[in-house]
Amino acid sequence: MFDHTQLAKMADLLVKIKCAFVLSINDTPEIREFFSAFAFDEASIKYSVASSGATDAHELIISTPPKRRPAVVRVGCRARRQLIQRLSGPVAV
Repeated sequence: MFDHTQLAKMADLLVKIKCAFVLSINDTPEIREFFSAFAFDEASIKYSVASSGATDAHELIISTPPKRRPAVVRVGCRARRQLIQRLSGPVAV
């Protein structure tokens, strides 16, 4: 899980980027508050880990607000790596 500082930083970076994005993350009131500037979709899913069986979960799909979505989106690996680096430091390639 992300802490409050990381969530705030992620939301701030997503406000500033100039391309479309989709983020899937646990659906909690805290997440909804941090990402309230964006469009939300909800998904009910099942998590399964090894032999522990499936567990019902709720995921929040966060994306670029419709008014900011470009007509054509081309985001390569480099752009994703740069965003990840800003959030957590250097990433091995």
